[in-house]
Amino acid sequence: AIAVTGNLALATTYKLLSVADAEAIGLTAAYDTTNNLVLYRHIVDFYDEAPNGTPLYLRVEAQPTTLANLIDDATGVYAKKMMFDAKGEIYQMGIAFNPAAGYTETVTDGMNSDVRAAIVKLQALWQWSVDNFMECCFFLEGRNYGGNATSALDLRAIPATPSGIQDDHKVSIVIGQDYTFAHTLTGLAQKHAGIGKFLGSVAAGDLNQDPAEVESRNLTRELNGRWISAGLSNHTTIESNASRVDTLVTKGYIFADTYGSGVSGYRWSGDATCSPVIIDAEGNMNEHKITYSRTMIHLSRELRSRMLPEVRKVKPVDPNNGKMAPGVIEYLNGKGNDVMEDFKAKGWITEGAVATDPD
Repeated sequence: AIAVTGNLALATTYKLLSVADAEAIGLTAAYDTTNNLVLYRHIVDFYDEAPNGTPLYLRVEAQPTTLANLIDDATGVYAKKMMFDAKGEIYQMGIAFNPAAGYTETVTDGMNSDVRAAIVKLQALWQWSVDNFMECCFFLEGRNYGGNATSALDLRAIPATPSGIQDDHKVSIVIGQDYTFAHTLTGLAQKHAGIGKFLGSVAAGDLNQDPAEVESRNLTRELNGRWISAGLSNHTTIESNASRVDTLVTKGYIFADTYGSGVSGYRWSGDATCSPVIIDAEGNMNEHKITYSRTMIHLSRELRSRMLPEVRKVKPVDPNNGKMAPGVIEYLNGKGNDVMEDFKAKGWITEGAVATDPD
């Protein structure tokens, strides 16, 4: 993005709690239109979905910064720096991409080439977040969708190297946009996707609540004229893509769609992750939905929080084998199972158990 003299600074992490906080650092609708980019509107969209008081961490970098550098962040000054600044409060991160004038837009596998290359990089960033005890999932702005659903990359079956299918279960691609708003922009900015809207939808819901829920997740804001016409990030209306919608849903893309008669407004098409759908004979499944992924993130974080005080404590051992005594194992299992029961009582999981390694 572009700095605002005396206000918004580049390479600085801000904690927002409302649109007013964004305006206090110089972000306005005029900022977006003057600079022909999308930043303020992402924040407005976020708080159209999430209530005031919901923390939104914001960090903007100079427009020439590549998407690969933002994510790879080898020197820890971009995405990783924001996670450290937030002290682990970020559970899901949206990554927006406003390329500078002169940027050459190329397409690979039916999407922006930089976005295509970023998918596996984000899964690697998730692993880094796990290793640094700040686990989160990532929503990537899928700008400039190529327009051909048939030839577009199947996000449920991304080829792995040298063989097989990638399991990027902490990464999701959003290609939906507010078509009417996008029409007020020109050039590169017109091919954006509404990542702020989706991030707000997820932040506003319970862990196991699908952001595409029909009853509670109407994206349209009639009074404010926002999301009254939805489109894809190639700046075409969703209605003009009606024959291709089912293919895009099957392939794991996220966008706003209409149910036609019976309910007004637009809803998200789903909450897919970039992973295959795997359900075994016993009904166990992988994290092919954001709701599953978020639940696992919160569960692992809470288990760590509960168990961390036990680290480096002297524990009684079984004199027969030198391993932890059975009573200690039972105690530790009980602490972990208390977390499982809490999550079960809230309806976030159906079952769960902890097994402590006696070593």
